[in-house]
Amino acid sequence: MTRDSDSFSIDDKLTSHWPLPDNGARQITPKPLLKQLSSHILAKDLHPLGVGFYPKATGHKMLRSEHTNYLLIYCSAGNGRIRIGENTQRITIGDLILLPPSVLHEYQADDQLPWSIYWLHFDGELAEEYASTIRTEGYRANIGLQHALIEHFERLFNMRERGISVSTYLTICAQVKLLLLTASILSKRPEVEQTSHNSLHDAIDYMRNHVDEDLHLEQLASLCNLSKFHFVRKFKTFTGHTPIQYFIQLKIEKACRLLDNTQLSIKEISAQLGYPDSLYFSRLFKRVLGVSPKNYRQLHSA
Repeated sequence: MTRDSDSFSIDDKLTSHWPLPDNGARQITPKPLLKQLSSHILAKDLHPLGVGFYPKATGHKMLRSEHTNYLLIYCSAGNGRIRIGENTQRITIGDLILLPPSVLHEYQADDQLPWSIYWLHFDGELAEEYASTIRTEGYRANIGLQHALIEHFERLFNMRERGISVSTYLTICAQVKLLLLTASILSKRPEVEQTSHNSLHDAIDYMRNHVDEDLHLEQLASLCNLSKFHFVRKFKTFTGHTPIQYFIQLKIEKACRLLDNTQLSIKEISAQLGYPDSLYFSRLFKRVLGVSPKNYRQLHSA
């Protein structure tokens, strides 16, 4: 289902008119609500103007001759390019772009391997201060493929689906602050070598496609043409987690989806994820999320 604020006109200066596919998202804060947020004690310091996700965005491009807010773009796949003044930069997986107001810019997806991007327009009395905590060079930082940041974007989309109200958007404002905090922390980590991006992305794709199996570091390292030692080191720099930690997170995320969307028993979910011992799976789930699978299902079905 396409997640679009189709009942509100899209400001030409805020977003492109790129046609959304079913798994895309574009949510614009309604102007009457934005006026309330701009004066609310819990939101006037920072609030979103719009947020979205453009997957495999063939033909996506944008030119802004006017820019009056902050724009954060995170590339999770593919390639693109951005021109700021006379400077053109290639954008690829793991690149984070932060553009302040008045910085005129033009960007577009690559024709052969179009990018997938998450984006956020934000403003507020303290927007400059929040933005200043994100370390960039030439408006760009490479933070690697970071599932934690993607999760924050997805939570924004999920919160917006609860409806349009001040209370909902106050929660969204708080989530935006968490998103920017995560971006700030990740922007201060060492950059991964450009040549490592594609091979590490292949390893992550393999993990996602085999989340119900056991993890073999040797096989993942061979996909990247690295020794196990160098693979683990580069993977941690790229994602912030070891391969084992990242793989466990993928398993727990799938477990959450199954708990939310199916009637499968915990034992059945455990087996589906490659854990024949459901007690071990429950302990692992609680260690990661702080609640047992049973309690998680109860909380999310309330």
